[in-house]
Amino acid sequence: MTPTDTLLTIVSLILSVIFWSYALFGDNYAFAVGEAMFIGGNAANSTFALLKTLQTGTINPVFAGSITLLIAFILGATAFTRLTRYRWAARYSTAVLSGVGVGVIFGSNLRSQILAGITETIGYVDPNPAVGSKGLVGSIFDFTTVSIGGYPIPQSVISLSWVFATVMVVVMVLTFSYSQLIAGPFFNKGSRLEWVSKLGRIFIMIMLGHISCKTLLGDSLDSLILFVQANLKRNIDALITGLPPT
Repeated sequence: MTPTDTLLTIVSLILSVIFWSYALFGDNYAFAVGEAMFIGGNAANSTFALLKTLQTGTINPVFAGSITLLIAFILGATAFTRLTRYRWAARYSTAVLSGVGVGVIFGSNLRSQILAGITETIGYVDPNPAVGSKGLVGSIFDFTTVSIGGYPIPQSVISLSWVFATVMVVVMVLTFSYSQLIAGPFFNKGSRLEWVSKLGRIFIMIMLGHISCKTLLGDSLDSLILFVQANLKRNIDALITGLPPT
């Protein structure tokens, strides 16, 4: 490594240790210095990136003849008027951004978050999909057999599991429904259908328990390991081997 690379690696290692000191010693002066350097560096980097994007994406094309980009530039500039007494001008850029955003993402969200979930609930996934296939075949009422890991699984068992999943979906949707007309009979005390809301709460607690365990035991440990590898081990290896950090 060059002397500059070595110096930057040492500074990076020191900053990593400084940030890690917050977990061991709580808030301290060293962490405050590292935090200020991190925020200041990111602010400076973001400012230069914004100016470069503004120059290459708006100023240069406008001078080249793309006058229509001035409309987008003016709308974007009006968003900053919210910091002044002329904040009323920011409503136009917000309205355009909201309208275009809703129009663009509505179709994709409808397919990915609603239709795909319904399709997967009433169908089962082929563990060995053909090339070009999405892997979704059959339905919960198709009593053919599939094999997982070489062991044949009766479709009746898979159908039963998907029926249970369908019941969970319906019950949890009713649990989060705040309409007295639709969900009232499921929440009223003494109602014959009160058991549905109780079952929904049980399903929700099972789901939250699964997410909590996955987050605490899976993602948190993975993040800790990745932090050590990316910020500590990588710099120490570079100092020992004399090669730039990869």
